[in-house]
Amino acid sequence: MNFFRNGEIKKYSFINLAVIIFTAVIIYLLSDKNIKLTAVVCAAGIVQFGINMIFTKKRYSRLAKISDKIDAILHGDEHLSFEQYKEGELSVLSDEVEKLVIRLREQAENLKNDKVFLADSIADISHQIKTPLTSINLILNFLREEDITYDRRMDLVMELTTLAEKIKWQITTLLRISRLDADMVDFDIENIDMGKVIDEAYSLIEIPLDIRGIEFERSYEKKSKVKADREWLVEALGNILKNCMEHSFNGGKISVTCEENTIYSRIVISDNGMGIAKEDLPHIFERFYKGKKKNDLDGHKSESVGIGLALSRSIITQFNGTIKVTSEVGKGTSFDIRFYKGVV
Repeated sequence: MNFFRNGEIKKYSFINLAVIIFTAVIIYLLSDKNIKLTAVVCAAGIVQFGINMIFTKKRYSRLAKISDKIDAILHGDEHLSFEQYKEGELSVLSDEVEKLVIRLREQAENLKNDKVFLADSIADISHQIKTPLTSINLILNFLREEDITYDRRMDLVMELTTLAEKIKWQITTLLRISRLDADMVDFDIENIDMGKVIDEAYSLIEIPLDIRGIEFERSYEKKSKVKADREWLVEALGNILKNCMEHSFNGGKISVTCEENTIYSRIVISDNGMGIAKEDLPHIFERFYKGKKKNDLDGHKSESVGIGLALSRSIITQFNGTIKVTSEVGKGTSFDIRFYKGVV
């Protein structure tokens, strides 16, 4: 009886009965009060009304089952399907509902993956910042010693400054990555001289390179241009050069070449350092990935925290670019960057 409590059904039933009665009255009057004809018309109207109500009830029953399935899905049942409703007048509705359910499942899965990624990222960020903070705390304890010498104090202050700069660089890099991810950056795109951009990136690590005795070799094709944002491109190249420096031996060499053709502008950055293990190559652009091979045969320790290259790739892709890396352990690494002039 719940079916007849539906307001729409009540309205539909009232209209149909009113039409039957009105039709019967008209037939009765027009047929010189022929009771038999009027009764036949009434009977036919009631039969038609009954048939309509039967089919309507079946339709509402199927709608109720679809509603129950949707409710079950919303409460976590992931194994329901709408195959039994693929035929009939409700097929279009069931198809659209199934598409919606599939979309909701995909969004739920994406949200779940995002939560896992966020939790992992927060853990990685905490670890990366906690390590230098622990060192800073130890240095501060040393600085509290009363009998510390001036030279020792200055060495500790220099180390403290280096650790503070490291934390600053990590936070700045993470903020830049988050801005790129959120599409919150307004790039100032222009045709840039690649040689000048490389020189600017080199100036960021010129002093550390000189201290380590690492040679920097440049070979530029004249008037080579690239369409990009100068500041962000310098950031990307600077991070790659920094990575090469951190993985180079003292007295090593970093070389940079650039060229331009009708298809793309190309920059190649190479070093003759420790190289990257084959199993690490597919992951070097992942955030916070440091690699399984942390030290070379001579005990050289990598200082990379695994976010500089991730930022570089994010920036390069913004300018219709690609970056590929080849490497051989003990011989060095090469980064091949190409900025395409058309869609690839």
